Amino acid sequence: MMRELRKRMTFFLWFAVSAFILFIFLQWGMNVSGRKSGGRNINVIAKVNGISIKAQTYGETLNKLLNNLRDSQNLTYIEPLTERIIEENAFEELVQKAILMNEIKENNIYVTANEVKEIIKNSPPKEILEDSTMYTHGKFDFQKYLDVLLNPANRYWLYEQEMRIREEYPLRKLQLMFSSGIKVTQPEVLKFYQEESLKVKVRYISFRVEDYLDKISLSEKELKDYYAVHKEEYKVGEGIKLKSVSFEVKPSLIDKMEAKREIDDIYNLYKVGINFDTLAMNYSQDINTNQGGGDLGFIKKGDVAPEMEKVTYSLKKDEVSEPFQTSFGWHILKVTDIKGKERKISHILIKIVPGYETISGIRERVDNFKNQVKEKEFEESADSFKLEIKELVLYKENADLVPEIGRVVNISNFIFNKKMKKNDVIGPFVGYDSNFYLFLFEEDVEPRTTSFEEIKESIEEKAKREKALELAKENAKRCFEEIKKVKSLSQAATIFSKTARNTNFFSMWDFIPEVPYSSEFYGLAFTMNEGEIGLASTKKGTFIIELLKREDVEKEEFEKASGPLIIDIFIRKRNAQLTYWFQKLRNDAKINDDRNLINIY
Repeated sequence: MMRELRKRMTFFLWFAVSAFILFIFLQWGMNVSGRKSGGRNINVIAKVNGISIKAQTYGETLNKLLNNLRDSQNLTYIEPLTERIIEENAFEELVQKAILMNEIKENNIYVTANEVKEIIKNSPPKEILEDSTMYTHGKFDFQKYLDVLLNPANRYWLYEQEMRIREEYPLRKLQLMFSSGIKVTQPEVLKFYQEESLKVKVRYISFRVEDYLDKISLSEKELKDYYAVHKEEYKVGEGIKLKSVSFEVKPSLIDKMEAKREIDDIYNLYKVGINFDTLAMNYSQDINTNQGGGDLGFIKKGDVAPEMEKVTYSLKKDEVSEPFQTSFGWHILKVTDIKGKERKISHILIKIVPGYETISGIRERVDNFKNQVKEKEFEESADSFKLEIKELVLYKENADLVPEIGRVVNISNFIFNKKMKKNDVIGPFVGYDSNFYLFLFEEDVEPRTTSFEEIKESIEEKAKREKALELAKENAKRCFEEIKKVKSLSQAATIFSKTARNTNFFSMWDFIPEVPYSSEFYGLAFTMNEGEIGLASTKKGTFIIELLKREDVEKEEFEKASGPLIIDIFIRKRNAQLTYWFQKLRNDAKINDDRNLINIY
């Protein structure tokens, strides 16, 4: 579907508890994605709480992640934005491991020789458990496993297992140490079960803030009064005044021709008899569907891009299209099933992206600009390269959101943690628009309060919304009083030119179309008795709610489900506690990031 096609691979630079043990498999150990270091032999690129992160280690971790991406998306080349995000992900992975290693040291956690021996003996590794030759009559044969352990030919494998355990199990002990006090009570289990299982059906009238915005007008004096009352909200912290130039990254004509050649080659393979699903798995660059043979599921008209829709409805069942182009790239499409007006489709996608030669040419242009700036003024260099200069101020609280540009990967972390001199040129950074950016440092900007004139428009918008919210609430209250008179929510709605809407049954976690998720709305709906009517005021407006029906929790069903729920709740509580604990460690960690030494930034 369109949503699936639009997904872009993202990488979250934050600690995921479910992947807590991931770090034990990292290979600590040169070539950092082909980066130059100006002839210098850079050994250490960062320190975390005194623990060094080596350039070699970083390079190996980065290459592992890049290779995983190439394999999963069938890529021959990775775009600069994706590469930069992976670079940040690789660095964060190593930072997290260093923090955990420091905690293990601080808590004097280790694994004894006897523990290693018992673990190896009683806990066969995954590759052994998945080996069919280790089974007798369908059951795992421990004698065969012991024979493997005692075979002198397996000494190196046994050594690898020991090293794995010595790295893995201290982390497990650390995890257990910080989650050992977690308990799950019966009221918690009941509350959780109710939230999952209790369902209600309501009728509601909405008084949304948007319905009243055009009825609000504010004078200059009222806006200034609002600003005076909320002045503290408009204080900004430290900032940096910058000038920037951008280098557009887009596919060349050769890149477009290469994508077309590739999709044609795949289509020719299909025509000579290669299975469509196999081609999708091996060549499609849609990470969300390629391993499923390109399956996009059932679609109806309006679900996909117009070009794809046209091709889809021109095909019969099991028919395969010729290559065609959409904004996502080149596709080959197959209709695998037809049900009425719906079509089940699979596709092969080849993206049209800048290739290696294109990016290399842009990088060379960036380097040439930086070299020229050493001899000439920034403005003069920009003029000779026909580049537009933007002047801006980046504030620390803006994080990586740069005014007039948008999000730029990790710029805030670099700029606000490095001492820079006037006219220093830094970069290239990569924006979320995939372009390269260079920045000229001009001066530090002291914390201040933003003036009324600077933010008049945003003040007007905020003040109008607050007034509209009050007006919506007043009208809802009047309607609520009318309901008491006419004894009908639907009739009262008509008086106020509103429509009463009925929902289907929903749980605490279900999304109701046309209702913004808010604890106030759901909280009222799930605490009323059938037939009761109440008011719920939210940040989006005020709602009058009538509870039509509730499906209460059956005692017998709860008793059946309580066992698995206890485990589920325990895992959630443990993960929440570990996340909070680690995030505090991450925030307090002393991190010295010198990746600029290997020309990252």
